[in-house]
Amino acid sequence: MGDELRQIIRATQLSHRQFALQLGYSPSTINGWTTGRFLPKVHSLWNIATLYARSQSNDLKQLERFRRTIYNKLLLIRSDEKRKKHIANH
Repeated sequence: MGDELRQIIRATQLSHRQFALQLGYSPSTINGWTTGRFLPKVHSLWNIATLYARSQSNDLKQLERFRRTIYNKLLLIRSDEKRKKHIANH
């Protein structure tokens, strides 16, 4: 998840701090996500996908397609990482 989030942040051309502020989180929360200390909640993934999509297009149809694509990708990654952590803890 961390690698994907770093790529998204780079693609938005925002600093970690700007990215955090636009999402309504602290920079330390974003850092925790990108280093893998913890995973963003599902609603945060939607907000991340929205911010990414807005940085990539002003066209509403394309924006929605970007948002859904990145959201679904992030959901799959999050689910896989949660499963791995669960297996490692048992």
